[in-house]
Amino acid sequence: MKFFLFLFCISIFAEENLSEKSLIPNQSFDVELEDFGKVKLEAHSVDFKLKLILKKSDKIIFNFPEKKTSWSFEELKAVSFFDIDGDKKKDVVLVLDYITGIGPEAAVPFSVPLIYLSKTKKFILDEKFEKLSEKLYKMKKEITIKNIKQIYKSIR
Repeated sequence: MKFFLFLFCISIFAEENLSEKSLIPNQSFDVELEDFGKVKLEAHSVDFKLKLILKKSDKIIFNFPEKKTSWSFEELKAVSFFDIDGDKKKDVVLVLDYITGIGPEAAVPFSVPLIYLSKTKKFILDEKFEKLSEKLYKMKKEITIKNIKQIYKSIR
């Protein structure tokens, strides 16, 4: 019982931290998604983490799962909506900049792709994410939506 109360309190606290101040306005969009209809995807920067939510009629209807990392979120560089996995549903593809916060390059940002696959009434983090990140890193190419599309096709 204590555990559920704890989770409920965290959930309320997280929603209270989402405000106009934390909103990333140039990376928040009105979009039509197959399982949700017309919604607004809002991106927020909260405590060095990226928080993505879907809103309908100013109410949060979905919280995207967060990427588990020790890195600090720096910038959301790109957001795109398209079917990356061939299921005829729009997925959400992002390019983010993180910093490690540790060592001689602590404040040097590096880009990371993040893919949310559309499933019935939810989005999940793509498990192929790590393979994609490694491949792009080894290629020493700038991480862009176009590169993500190309590489993703090769690992499908």
